[in-house]
Amino acid sequence: MSAPAIRGIAGMPYLWAKFAPYFSGEVNQDIEDFLDEYEEKANDNNLTRTQKVETVIRYVVKTQHHIWKSLPGYIDRDWDDLRAQLRQQYVNPSTEGVKVQGP
Repeated sequence: MSAPAIRGIAGMPYLWAKFAPYFSGEVNQDIEDFLDEYEEKANDNNLTRTQKVETVIRYVVKTQHHIWKSLPGYIDRDWDDLRAQLRQQYVNPSTEGVKVQGP
């Protein structure tokens, strides 16, 4: 009999694992691709919407933490709101060519 798979926050990949999602904040990185990849892993590990907010920051370059943590969705621990706010914060370079840096 095999051991049960680890789920929840403990089941999420380590930051530097080969298959871990990572958002660098670079202009050429699409926020939507990162969010989709992160959410897939979070759903696979049965994270709640609150846990998704609390955990996502692990996979974001530290220079962007202040932006993410200042968003109402992050403050309120509301994943759906945070995801929508991040889409607005980081403009898709293929459609706009510019990344908004925040405050």
